[in-house]
Amino acid sequence: MTINNSVPEISKTTISLLKLAKDFDEKNTPNRTWVDIQRALSDLYIGLISLVDVIEIVAKSHQQLLDDSRFDIGDKDNNRIDLILAPIRGPSSVELLGASRIDNQYSVEDYYNAILRKMMSDFSIARIDWLVNETIW
Repeated sequence: MTINNSVPEISKTTISLLKLAKDFDEKNTPNRTWVDIQRALSDLYIGLISLVDVIEIVAKSHQQLLDDSRFDIGDKDNNRIDLILAPIRGPSSVELLGASRIDNQYSVEDYYNAILRKMMSDFSIARIDWLVNETIW
């Protein structure tokens, strides 16, 4: 019986999103949108990618952060709850202090921008010291 002790490969997209999140932090740009991410991913993806494409790309890489304990971004279950609530609660919410009323209406773009901001904030807090020591960084 052979046990596979290999570590999961980190995708180029995940590396790019980690670097983008650190860049956003350094430039102090907290109100990033899907368009900012779309522009940053243009080196990896030929042609314009849609809002749906950006959400799917970021979500897959975010799942890699959640699945790989080396990134150390916290509890998976709490993270999923925070992600679902991101548009109405927390620092990524559509309104600065969260939804002021339950009957507020937001655009689809506002809603998903909040979710993307939450995922990108996870990229910004991910441990990358082990990646820096690798040749992939």
